[in-house]
Amino acid sequence: MKLRVKNNLCLVAVAMLLTFSACISGECLDNKNSLPLAGFYASSTDPKAISLSGLTVYGYGAPGDSVLLQSGSGISSLYLPFRIDEPQTTYIFHYEQEGIDDERYNDTITFKYEIVPYFVSAACGSIYKYKVESIEHTHHLMDSVVCTAPQNIIDNVAVENLRVYFRVETEEVAE
Repeated sequence: MKLRVKNNLCLVAVAMLLTFSACISGECLDNKNSLPLAGFYASSTDPKAISLSGLTVYGYGAPGDSVLLQSGSGISSLYLPFRIDEPQTTYIFHYEQEGIDDERYNDTITFKYEIVPYFVSAACGSIYKYKVESIEHTHHLMDSVVCTAPQNIIDNVAVENLRVYFRVETEEVAE
């Protein structure tokens, strides 16, 4: 009987040690949310990362619509969080540049996705992953929008997983 009590106490001690070490090990220090990161690119035969100035981005149809970004200076990427209470999220891109500052030129992007709960670990709990099913957008200044995540599944890894391609003018430089 004493041997069983000692074994049970040892098992409890080992379990507690593993639980505390899991919390201390840093396994939960990574991003706990699945946040799609969109990079901005010029649509050309050789796409290059670009920086946009005078861009305002806000959500459409979300409770308490708010401005996600209001940039006077250049920005080359942006987190576009997806809603967890709806299977789609829409963003509006408003351009405040010379000759374009007009709502008629706003672009919208609508992401349609499946919300997939995913268990990470006992210490970290669970997260939501998003399986992108389709992307619809207008074509005022945007040329295309693509999901670059493997199998179109956006998880909590902090990498660029969306690319937004814009039509940009390039000036020929005389050599």
